[in-house]
Amino acid sequence: MRGAVLDRESIRNLIEHPPQGQPPLVEEALSLDEQLQPCGMDFSLRRVDRLTSGGWLGVEPGDRKLPDSESLDFGPDGWLFLEPGPYVVTFNEVVNMPLDLVALAFP
Repeated sequence: MRGAVLDRESIRNLIEHPPQGQPPLVEEALSLDEQLQPCGMDFSLRRVDRLTSGGWLGVEPGDRKLPDSESLDFGPDGWLFLEPGPYVVTFNEVVNMPLDLVALAFP
């Protein structure tokens, strides 16, 4: 279907029965029944890291240094309080975007 938003069942089908020669649209989902929405999918957190230093970028590929970071632990209640500042969020899910789809992501 050209120019349309994928519905829940279309997304599920691309995950469970991808076209031949292509990977599933999404891998490593924890629960498709809970995560699939009417026209999208909720992702789940694997980890959150707080950046603890600056990084550097230069003209040459070897002229860069990634910032240092520290992994944050979720509390016993499953929550994580984030102070203002920069973070790196890693999701459980891996998205394999085919060339004929576009995706929008919202925090």
